[in-house]
Amino acid sequence: MLERKRAALRKALRTEFIRQRYHPEAAAVHRGPVFDVAMKRWDAMKATEHQYYYPTFKNMSLSFAISILPMILMSVFVVRRKVTKTHPRSIGFGPEPFF
Repeated sequence: MLERKRAALRKALRTEFIRQRYHPEAAAVHRGPVFDVAMKRWDAMKATEHQYYYPTFKNMSLSFAISILPMILMSVFVVRRKVTKTHPRSIGFGPEPFF
């Protein structure tokens, strides 16, 4: 029942949008963009998103995994490579580097 109502509402909104957007007289008048309720709802949600945010363990772990963990892993990789490649050369073993 609810799905049918939503489908009917979607169809009505789509029809109204197409009617306003592609109306032949609208191009001559230059009324500007069509007011879309769904886009305004999306904009309002994005504008007030910070008001409804609350920190959780999942949020913090995701932030850590995206921002801090790659820096730590890259630093460890670079330092280990530097130690294994340059230390033997600095004490006299191995060929001199070309660059």
